Amino acid sequence: MRRSTAVLALPLTALVVAACGGGAATSSSKPAAAKHYSVTLIVGTTSDAFYQTMNCGAEAEANMLGMSYTYAGPSTFTPSQQIPIVNSVTAKHPDAVLIAPTSTTALVAPMKSMQQAGIKIIEVDTTVTNGVKDGIALSSISSNNLLGGEDAAKELAALMGDKGTAIVINVDPGISTTDARAQGFDQEMKANYPGITVLPTQYDGDSASKAESILEDTYAAHPSLTGVFAANVLTAEGVSAGITHVGKPGVIKDISFDAEPPDKTALNNGTIQAVIAQEPALEGEWGVIEAYNALTGKHVTPTIRTGIVSITKANETADAKYFYSPNCVGISPIPVTSTPPTPSS
Repeated sequence: MRRSTAVLALPLTALVVAACGGGAATSSSKPAAAKHYSVTLIVGTTSDAFYQTMNCGAEAEANMLGMSYTYAGPSTFTPSQQIPIVNSVTAKHPDAVLIAPTSTTALVAPMKSMQQAGIKIIEVDTTVTNGVKDGIALSSISSNNLLGGEDAAKELAALMGDKGTAIVINVDPGISTTDARAQGFDQEMKANYPGITVLPTQYDGDSASKAESILEDTYAAHPSLTGVFAANVLTAEGVSAGITHVGKPGVIKDISFDAEPPDKTALNNGTIQAVIAQEPALEGEWGVIEAYNALTGKHVTPTIRTGIVSITKANETADAKYFYSPNCVGISPIPVTSTPPTPSS
């Protein structure tokens, strides 16, 4: 099925960057530039290994290109924490910003202010509504989340024997990536698996403990529950704990989005049957490349879709490289002459 969380203050970002210095290139490999450019990555939350891995890729690429690099983000995936960081970065006026907005709507105004200040904006992972279309951002780089949701549905249906009761447990409405995952899952189930009843989606506010409670309450109300799609990493953590608490590991099948390091253990102990892995380092690398292209007058690709891979216990060893690497192990920059993945990949 392969297809190729206290706010972190900006003065502290050097500590984060220093921890992920494995991708730096020698000065001889840096392209000649008319000026020294600066770029900042603002992630959805600094507590997530997905974004930590993205930071590793972005830092490595910025080092190779000779760009000054900083990294910031909230401790929890919420607009109320992210917006002050966005405003602070705008006041510092870097040349370019990569941003994973925590809401399709709440981040529009602060991002417009950033764009109007002359800062080149590249969306990574998540987006605001019509960000590229309306000229707020120059490029949007993410995995194909709709396709990832479809793949999760196919995996779960096979595990459930094409029958039974399933549920999607998601974060919050209004997040571009997780909305698309749920949409893809629901579309695939409705179109091809009439023997599976999909309960209404429930939301946990990006809280593992809330996801655990949702799983337990849903199972109590629907003992026929045999399938769950957990739409992000904290949801997956809570669902896994809930399945264990109700004593149904392996009985309630669990497909989770994102391949965090703890997911290896969950795959091995049977509380998760498959994880849908993204390529966060590559998203960070392409984000920096497109920012550099915008700053140097080169072509900017409006939409880039990186790959997804479904990892199960059976192929865990072969696909180990797709587990996220928040310590930057094995992450190095890609050549600026690389061809970006196409939107359909």
